[in-house]
Amino acid sequence: MSYTIRLVQTRPNTGVEFWTPTAGQVAKIEEWVGSGKIESHSLNTISEDQLSKTMSVTLASEADFRDFETDPTLLEGTNSRIAHCTANSISYSLETDE
Repeated sequence: MSYTIRLVQTRPNTGVEFWTPTAGQVAKIEEWVGSGKIESHSLNTISEDQLSKTMSVTLASEADFRDFETDPTLLEGTNSRIAHCTANSISYSLETDE
């Protein structure tokens, strides 16, 4: 059964940059796509008013989700996202199938 993670960032104005994964983190996601652990993903859906960005990843199973949460490259992304959003007054929500 697939498992979806959805990150929604909301910035205070368009002068503030959204957090974006590094090239290494995107490469890791593509590696997981190639191995079948990730069924689909969308990393850059911007709202019409340009103030919200939604990123989603659908993993093949809950076990893949658990591995995703602890992968060192992806965990580094989580930590940099938290720091970036905090420093730039970006609110965010992380939604999962739990």
